[in-house]
Amino acid sequence: MDNLLKDRVDLLKDCEDEYLSYYTTFTDHENYRVYVDKNIKNMYTHNFTYVKSGLDDKIAFSLVKEKIEENKEKSFMNFLFAPDYSLDWNEFKILGIEVSCLLYMMIETEKMNIIKLNNECTVKIADNEKMLYDGIICEIKGEDDGFAFLYKCNTHKKNVFLQNKDNLFYFIAYINEVPVGKCEVLINEHLLRIESLLVLNSFRGKGIASSILNSIKEFALQKNIKTIYLMAEEDDTPKLMYSKMGFNIVGKETWMLWEKH
Repeated sequence: MDNLLKDRVDLLKDCEDEYLSYYTTFTDHENYRVYVDKNIKNMYTHNFTYVKSGLDDKIAFSLVKEKIEENKEKSFMNFLFAPDYSLDWNEFKILGIEVSCLLYMMIETEKMNIIKLNNECTVKIADNEKMLYDGIICEIKGEDDGFAFLYKCNTHKKNVFLQNKDNLFYFIAYINEVPVGKCEVLINEHLLRIESLLVLNSFRGKGIASSILNSIKEFALQKNIKTIYLMAEEDDTPKLMYSKMGFNIVGKETWMLWEKH
């Protein structure tokens, strides 16, 4: 990774840490950091071990193996590796681990190319509890996880958004006053971070996602935020949509999930 890309990824990583600070606490160790969400202890992306930069293959493997053995009573262990790692991830699979990669995708705000809008769609930023519940309804209808888990996660998230209105924003798409899509946004001085863009199945392919992203672009321009970024799964369809809009891949991070069977 060249110095320019490294600087960009470091900037995005700082923003990721800022996002986590709204939901988690962490304990710091020499080679790793443990993040915990005390409100939602079974949420994989808020409860994990972050493996710091600079470990070789053997030390990294030993660390993961050791942590799994120490925590076998838990239902899962999740690991996130610093973006500059390029290990042989297949070696870790003998530990019963599922490996997945997320891409850092980034664009200059004014260059974001919105392909198709839905003229019947109205996108609003939630400014009260009722509107945030509209977002919760979308999340529950649109995700496969169980109702109890989604309701608990999103109710906690609602409270976090209400307490941090200067930096956290919830975009909701409506057709005929019915919520059909949503997206969460974090802003800081330098960046706008896109998270959890979702459109209900029966409304996909109709320009709802583009309408939400267009509203986010206009919001970023109003706030004079010059860069937008998101995390996309390496093997998932949304990556292609973002690429068509002009997003560039600037880095990658690797997650490892161990689940108790």
